[in-house]
Amino acid sequence: MDRAMLLDLLARAEQNVALGKEQIDSQYRIIAKLESDGHETAAAIELPKQFIEIQEQDEQERDWLASKLVDAT
Repeated sequence: MDRAMLLDLLARAEQNVALGKEQIDSQYRIIAKLESDGHETAAAIELPKQFIEIQEQDEQERDWLASKLVDAT
């Protein structure tokens, strides 16, 4: 991969990481609202677990791309 492609992929990976953090935070706010309103939260609690797994993969990809970019310079 050339440097320009790595930069593009890294930018996309950074966007994915940022979006993932927003989604996780949003889900926790939803859970808090459900709990405060007295609703069942078992299913809602499972969602951030899945989001966190995806987030970890996105962060690993971002870190890998960043290391490849360093190696390419």
